Amino acid sequence: MKFSLPTKKYAILLICLIGLSANAQNKTSNYEQALGELFAANGSHETFVTVIDQMFNMIKQNYSSVDTSTWDELQAEFKKTSVDELVQLLTPVYQKYLTEEDLSQLVAFYSTPVGKKFAKNTPQITAESMSVGQQWGLKISEKMIKRLEEKGY
Repeated sequence: MKFSLPTKKYAILLICLIGLSANAQNKTSNYEQALGELFAANGSHETFVTVIDQMFNMIKQNYSSVDTSTWDELQAEFKKTSVDELVQLLTPVYQKYLTEEDLSQLVAFYSTPVGKKFAKNTPQITAESMSVGQQWGLKISEKMIKRLEEKGY
């Protein structure tokens, strides 16, 4: 799993956040809270925590001398602060496309039985869809290459 591209995107988003005025920041905090509620309801929060766990497991391999209690302390800290930071960084993106009312309606949807079912199964659906998408992309690229070769390229 590569993290460099998302890290660059998050850095760019952080720069955008720095430019917000104090008035916009007050509005943002309400929006951030609503976005955090959406991420909790739709399973994104759990996914973010899982990514942090995976990052820690990768980093631990390079720092085998660090004791377990230090890792536990760091992991607990980063699970809290990093997810909060990600919500803050994603806020301007979501604000471009969704209102606070939209977020509230999405949270309401994810509170329904079908919404909970969808949230629960989204990681599996995404993983399987990525596999199907890769196969589909490979098939298309093979067809394109064949057509280009037929045309003499």
